[in-house]
Amino acid sequence: MSEIEYAEKYVSPAWGPCKLIMLAMPEKEKNPGQYMKASESKENYFPYMEPGFKNNYLKYTPEEQERLKILENDIDSYVMQMEAKFVTGQEKIENWDKYVKKLKEIGVDELIKIKQDTYERYKLLLK
Repeated sequence: MSEIEYAEKYVSPAWGPCKLIMLAMPEKEKNPGQYMKASESKENYFPYMEPGFKNNYLKYTPEEQERLKILENDIDSYVMQMEAKFVTGQEKIENWDKYVKKLKEIGVDELIKIKQDTYERYKLLLK
């Protein structure tokens, strides 16, 4: 298995040093480099990690998908724009409450409700 194939199958979804071997230890003899990375992850990160929930497990209705497409586009654009402004100092941190208010106006609460409702349906399927 190549490094890319291994990462796709067993590594957490992150970039750079944040990648952690989460699901399986490689065989030391077959790939000592991957084994070393996995061993370090096991020792230094595993005790503190929880695998993240994968959004692709959720099954949205067609109506939810359509609404999410609009909400996520608007919210993601606004968040990225404001993140840059906060980081560069164009926007003062004192305006954080205005930022949150604008997120609510754009529909962040509706987005959270759609995702929460879908997650609740998903949990019912597991029972």
